[in-house]
Amino acid sequence: MKQRFLVLIMVMARAHFALAQQPTELRTLEVRIVNPLGKPLDNAYADPWLVNEKYFWPSKQVPRQPAKTDAEGVAKIEYPKLAHVSNINVESIKMTVSHADFCSSDVVVPVSVERAVPFEIKLEPGISLTLNAIGIEGNPVEKSFAVAMSGQVNVPRWNRPKPSQAQCRAIKPANSQIMLVQADENGAHAFSDVISHHFDKEKEVLLEDIELLRGISVRGKLAIKVTRPVIHGVAIAVHIPLPAGDSWDPQLPSLLYFDSVDIREDGTFEFKSMPRTGTIQLIAVCDGWVGLEQSGAPFIVGETFDVEETDLEVELKMNKTFDAHIRVIDKAGKPIEGVVVGCSPNQLYKKGGSTFLGQRSNSITQLNNQLLEDMPAEESLDFTRFQGESDREGRLTIRNLPKNRWSARFSAWGSKSRGEGQSITGVEDLEGKLPDGDACDVEFDLIIESGDKQ
Repeated sequence: MKQRFLVLIMVMARAHFALAQQPTELRTLEVRIVNPLGKPLDNAYADPWLVNEKYFWPSKQVPRQPAKTDAEGVAKIEYPKLAHVSNINVESIKMTVSHADFCSSDVVVPVSVERAVPFEIKLEPGISLTLNAIGIEGNPVEKSFAVAMSGQVNVPRWNRPKPSQAQCRAIKPANSQIMLVQADENGAHAFSDVISHHFDKEKEVLLEDIELLRGISVRGKLAIKVTRPVIHGVAIAVHIPLPAGDSWDPQLPSLLYFDSVDIREDGTFEFKSMPRTGTIQLIAVCDGWVGLEQSGAPFIVGETFDVEETDLEVELKMNKTFDAHIRVIDKAGKPIEGVVVGCSPNQLYKKGGSTFLGQRSNSITQLNNQLLEDMPAEESLDFTRFQGESDREGRLTIRNLPKNRWSARFSAWGSKSRGEGQSITGVEDLEGKLPDGDACDVEFDLIIESGDKQ
């Protein structure tokens, strides 16, 4: 059974979540990275990630590419003249600066086309950490490994004197959890146990004989009530070590490891290799179905399972989703074309914040980047899964929304027929108006009141 509701949204200009602009003029910012004595540091990285201390890096206009310093310690960063939102000039760039021998630092750099010399950034030395890995027979491993760490903001690059060893002199005083990860091209990754260590006043830390073993397999299937074939299915796994605090907790920062796989048409999926002990949180989404939500909160959390060095087989409970059929009209009832309407249902990682529902995250890819000579550009997130754009009749559909109140908070922006510069702000909450029981559709009108209000 379909339900129909009426919603009023005001037209506003210069909204902070306006549509991405056309590509703008690119400019270049130069920074010079030096040691405490002012000598230049080569092989350091400046990774931009925020503009004007407020807006995410505008990756649709220019890729977020970490810039490597040359022999003079200079790194060049390309940035757009205008930020991701309408008519706002880029005035500053926040970046993370890192090096294998010095503590990483977050720096806000003002931009100016008139700057005659590079902006100078000084890095300080940290604690030296050396890790030595062995295989199942106690011999040094013959293939390089990556290092996952919690409690260290922006873990820096690593030096590797030999495959079985990793060294870094840029560790900051903090409580940390450490896990070594050795990637396998066929997915049979190897992991160490999670090591907890408090870095404090010592100048050097040596951790030896860290054993690397192949992880466990996690095989699952969706509940039998989920219709087959399963379409557009994805499963996200989050490994949480024990003991676990929170990823941001300075006293007990949890080290989270992520993986994601496609769900087959028959509803089955497999993670070939995950860490061997602790707990694993599994979140699944597909057309028409989604994992369990957190009671009394606007998040999808799926289910959590204990693991202890043996393969795991599970069946996931799932709930039906609904589709929102929306008509965008003005107060006279005329349709408006080109209005983008969207919402942002979230999945919650129990020990580490939340992200867009269905958003993939693969730690092995990020960890493998440690082994590359140069840091690659970061992939931009896909925010289009729960968006639609009105057609000539003003109609659009947003599919596969969880049946909780926050999934039905809609924002709208843009208007082809009334000028690209217009933006529609306002959030409409359909709380208490969601489909009941097995109903999987809801219909409502977005009535836009014209105007250019500040």
